[in-house]
Amino acid sequence: MFIKKVRTDLKKEFKMKRLIIFITFLLSFASYGDVKIKTKIYKIYEPSGGAEDYLVLAMNGHVYGIPSQQIELINMANEALVAFSPIEIELESQTSLAVKNDERATIKSMRMVDSSERFEVPFGGFDPSDQTPDIVNYVGPMYGYDLTTMSQSGVNSLFRSMRNDLRGGSECYNRAHVWNWEMYKEQGVYSGKMFLFFTRKYIREYNYKWWFHAAPFVGVNGESQHVVLDRQYMANPRVMHSWTDAFMKNNAQCAVVNRYSSYSEHEYEKYCYLIPASMYYWQPWHVEYLEKYGTRRTYFRQKDINHAYRDAL
Repeated sequence: MFIKKVRTDLKKEFKMKRLIIFITFLLSFASYGDVKIKTKIYKIYEPSGGAEDYLVLAMNGHVYGIPSQQIELINMANEALVAFSPIEIELESQTSLAVKNDERATIKSMRMVDSSERFEVPFGGFDPSDQTPDIVNYVGPMYGYDLTTMSQSGVNSLFRSMRNDLRGGSECYNRAHVWNWEMYKEQGVYSGKMFLFFTRKYIREYNYKWWFHAAPFVGVNGESQHVVLDRQYMANPRVMHSWTDAFMKNNAQCAVVNRYSSYSEHEYEKYCYLIPASMYYWQPWHVEYLEKYGTRRTYFRQKDINHAYRDAL
């Protein structure tokens, strides 16, 4: 009687496992509904290497595709880029498997957004008043910056003190800026901001949906690499290249550079690049404009902090 009951239970368990596997299989092909996003366009790359889609790099860090035959969409995207105009885009549906694998979405439709419309996700834009041109004597984004260095136990404690209630759908640069600001304001820590750039080589080969990611970092006594504090994606602090391994599907070693052009003009030479910057640099264009216009950032701008909090919280 006991053996019969065990067999019956095992059959039920087996059937349940088969059902779970079947449901998981179906969900992997489930279609995610159309999504609308408001953002601005940072750059557009034409098809290359046999690819048939344009790559649209958005200010929110995403990469979107536009099929080369969608001439009207391509023209509108280029118009929005030149005018630095806000846009609202609708994306084609994706399977949950594609979403899980961080695959790039395709733009289904686009419209120019009137400047009077309120954006749900704050974004930054170039402020000409910040210009202090000094092109000849270029200095990197860490120039003259006294990065805080501490013991490993101190780093672990700092990581645990970082707030973990930031909005999951917020932009990485806004979360990083909030963390940078609060570590400085509350604990006097001069952290840095690590920019990880995914190149066209990587984006094309892996159909990847991001073109950059950002998180705070500090120095650790006796450690040659910076240690990154990315509480959104990591359970503990990670040395720089261990951190990048979490995002690089091929575990590529990311070259560390201090010029934006070292990344933007050499995208087919590497899969990724790292640019360490001081905590005052907020978005990638700040690093680009440092080289392009000599625009250094040596203090926190309150308007940047306000933008970051509105999005991150």
